[in-house]
Amino acid sequence: MKTLSVILIACLSAFIIPAPEAYSKPKDESSETQKGKKKVKKLTETLAYSQSQVHSAALEALARIGCNIKEDTGKKIEGKRPNKIGALVGSGGEVLKVSLVSKGENKTEITVETKKTVVGMAGQKLWTEELMEEIKSILAAQ
Repeated sequence: MKTLSVILIACLSAFIIPAPEAYSKPKDESSETQKGKKKVKKLTETLAYSQSQVHSAALEALARIGCNIKEDTGKKIEGKRPNKIGALVGSGGEVLKVSLVSKGENKTEITVETKKTVVGMAGQKLWTEELMEEIKSILAAQ
């Protein structure tokens, strides 16, 4: 009888106590995540430039990628690429966001995020890395 109760307790504890891999892991901001029906990619870096320099470079980079600026508060810029009609699937329509936080006189933390929209998701692309590289190249050329 004792052995049966020990086996029963061991079996039940396997269902009650979660395995170590069941615990949540820290989120990697540069990885793709699923939010509802939208795909999102986010990347954060600290650049050795003033906030105004990074802001103007971000505006220029968004324009080069083909975004229409929807919001510009100085600390946050939001742009949207226009939708295009294709033979089988359309492209464009992605929403790109740039957030700026001053970390001192010549340091700015920049977060770039791309969201795919529901309409045309199959033909859309995550522009996060391209936008960050474009901003860095514009800043390096100054």
